[in-house]
Amino acid sequence: MTQEIYRIEGLSVEFHRWGETVAAISDLDLTVQEGDWIMLIGHNGSGKSTLLRVLAGQVTPTRGLVYFKGNSLDAMQRVSPPAFFVEQNPLASASAKLTLVENLHVADEDGVKLPRQQRTKKYEEMLASVGLDRQMNQLARYLSGGERQLLSLLIARLRSSPVLLLDEPLAALDPAKEALCMQLITDLNRAGRTVIHVTHNHALAFSTGNRVIELERGAVKSNMLTSRYPDSYKESK
Repeated sequence: MTQEIYRIEGLSVEFHRWGETVAAISDLDLTVQEGDWIMLIGHNGSGKSTLLRVLAGQVTPTRGLVYFKGNSLDAMQRVSPPAFFVEQNPLASASAKLTLVENLHVADEDGVKLPRQQRTKKYEEMLASVGLDRQMNQLARYLSGGERQLLSLLIARLRSSPVLLLDEPLAALDPAKEALCMQLITDLNRAGRTVIHVTHNHALAFSTGNRVIELERGAVKSNMLTSRYPDSYKESK
């Protein structure tokens, strides 16, 4: 039996622009199980990124409730935000003014348990695993878009956040870096992280996630299980 990690009830988000009210999300209901890898698909403007921003605590709902493990997400955000968000601008997860190694030092919540020399070696090995070891002393601002995505996912790996929110994480990547990113995400999911992943690539969605949720006009149009959906989940749905 798996545990419900998110429950969303009647979620609506409205923005006021140029004197008009725009509904980004409309009366959305959704549950997410712990360990899910949910792929969010839908046309531009369907509410995918807005939903991630609500879960990341960046957008306050107009109406509705969001629970994380049975507790109000709003209350959780004030104490310990449960989600790590890799945005379309991946340097939002890192400091552009720090080197790659320094960013990992700052992100490592368990790093204080190790001597600094051991920590530095650990981060060098992490960077080498994704081909960023030569740039480890370079400022993050000078990384390419794909390299920034890799750094953001390494930072996510060091954080204890149980949820990983991904907004088109592969958009700026060449095939080699895309494979590295997907391996990092896969490793995090297998380690128990719940992943909610926005993509426009339907082939990737159905071959990677265990659930594919399509949004249309801010509401759930379809909620599909893939072949990766564990049989053990079905009893808890």
